[in-house]
Amino acid sequence: MEVLTLLPQPFTASQARSVLGTSRRVVIPLLEYLDGHGHTVRVDAATRRMRPR
Repeated sequence: MEVLTLLPQPFTASQARSVLGTSRRVVIPLLEYLDGHGHTVRVDAATRRMRPR
């Protein structure tokens, strides 16, 4: 999550994939997990943002 806070907000799954150095197959379930636990919020179909702490 700390790495994702360094991205410009809102960010795309592609940006998250690049900064985390992983594949889309891995980053999509990770982002869905973070959405479900309230760490990220979907802005629209393509972008998310970190929820303020």
